[in-house]
Amino acid sequence: MARRKRKATSKSSELILLTLFLGIFLIFYILHLIALFLDNLISLSRDWNLFQWGYLFALCIGLFFSLHKYKLMKKNEQALIKKQKERERLEKLKNGADLDNLKMMPHRDFEYYIADLFSSKGYEATVTSASGDGGKDIILRKEGYISIVECKRYATKRIGRPEIQKFHSALIDIQAQEGFYVTTSSFANTAVHYVANKPIILIDGQQLINIISEININKSN
Repeated sequence: MARRKRKATSKSSELILLTLFLGIFLIFYILHLIALFLDNLISLSRDWNLFQWGYLFALCIGLFFSLHKYKLMKKNEQALIKKQKERERLEKLKNGADLDNLKMMPHRDFEYYIADLFSSKGYEATVTSASGDGGKDIILRKEGYISIVECKRYATKRIGRPEIQKFHSALIDIQAQEGFYVTTSSFANTAVHYVANKPIILIDGQQLINIISEININKSN
């Protein structure tokens, strides 16, 4: 058994050395070809006349403008894609601007919907993983500041103080500057009183609809 292991190790070492040797040989061969190409190019350029140099210059100028045009096309294409996504987001917000529709929306879809809502307000919104999010469904970034969002798609259940306390802990844990607690239902008075001196904004169902309507009006104008 020990002999077999030694033979296997020896073969593996030989294979590594052979691969290394071939790799080094290939590198030197490529460098040799590049050197020959440059040498031939320099030799040819010594015999070039003014017309040939002008042709080369024109070729370089054409290549430069072609690359520049390609960059502009890509930039315009990205701008069109961005506008299309903005139109799709606006259409999605319009379609969801009904509290009953939002209450029937699957919870994961609701999280992405709220993320789109904040994106429309200028935030960079990232939806966290479906499980183990630590009390933060969405992470927002804007002008160097970090905010978090918790989404609760409830039909009638009111959000109380314990849920907001948990959210406040998540806010402190991630060292976010601000937190938004969004629900399709409403908040208990204990929850409202708890956030009085904290950087937490409570958005209930009716306020959510108002925000969506406001965004749609602004985008339409």
